[in-house]
Amino acid sequence: MGAALAGMLALPACNPSPSGQDFAARPRAAQDKLQVIEVVARPVVESSAAAMRPAFPKDVVDIAIKTQGGTAGADLSVKMIALADGSTVGTRTVRLNPANAAAPNVQFEPAPAWAPGRYLFEVSLDGKLAGSQEMEVFPAELAEPAKS
Repeated sequence: MGAALAGMLALPACNPSPSGQDFAARPRAAQDKLQVIEVVARPVVESSAAAMRPAFPKDVVDIAIKTQGGTAGADLSVKMIALADGSTVGTRTVRLNPANAAAPNVQFEPAPAWAPGRYLFEVSLDGKLAGSQEMEVFPAELAEPAKS
């Protein structure tokens, strides 16, 4: 009797899942879907000693993005928006592939110089908003060292 009971308890473990598909063999679409996990807007700095400093009107702005998941040829775009009037200052688009997908970077060059104020960088994957970051550009006078 004990052997029959043990055999009956073991049967459910041998049966396929209710959907008829093995759970381990299912695609992990939710885990493999490309996602933006971090967006950092910062001025490009010449030396590593000044790595963290405010942005000024003549600075090139670097947008560092971290992603996770599969690329499958996704299009990543970054839009720079001046918050003072809502105008689009520029847009950059990158086609992601396995070589650049984990940490794509885009840059915005000032032509002409950025107006002082706040800017919003919207990051989209295949046309859908995936992240954003604000950055303030300070007046050029603040970039010059104080004269004594």
